Amino acid sequence: MVRLWDEKNRVLVYLAISRKLIEGAPASSISTVPVMPWGGR
Repeated sequence: MVRLWDEKNRVLVYLAISRKLIEGAPASSISTVPVMPWGGR
């Protein structure tokens, strides 16, 4: 799994790549988590 930081959009991006082939292509997954200030800061 790889975690990337998108500074411009303030988003964490998680990328998972599998070496296992499913229907002839590697399985992969991507998720994003917006980072927002806490307590009005």
